[in-house]
Amino acid sequence: MTQIEILEEFKKLPRDQRFAALEKMLHFIHEELGDRNDLTQKLERAAKRLLPDYASGGGLTSFTSLDSDNFHV
Repeated sequence: MTQIEILEEFKKLPRDQRFAALEKMLHFIHEELGDRNDLTQKLERAAKRLLPDYASGGGLTSFTSLDSDNFHV
């Protein structure tokens, strides 16, 4: 269903049902935004925990010199 079709059907609803539908839509949007905020906060905490590893020096890139080598297992 397209956005235009949804709006056309929405217009056909009685006023009380329109308000109820709007309330549910806002609730869904609020939940979705809350989920995104939770994910953002988790990523920020993880990045802060890893900051000392990145700040200490070249330990994280010590094996990049082997990137061009082919490994056969």
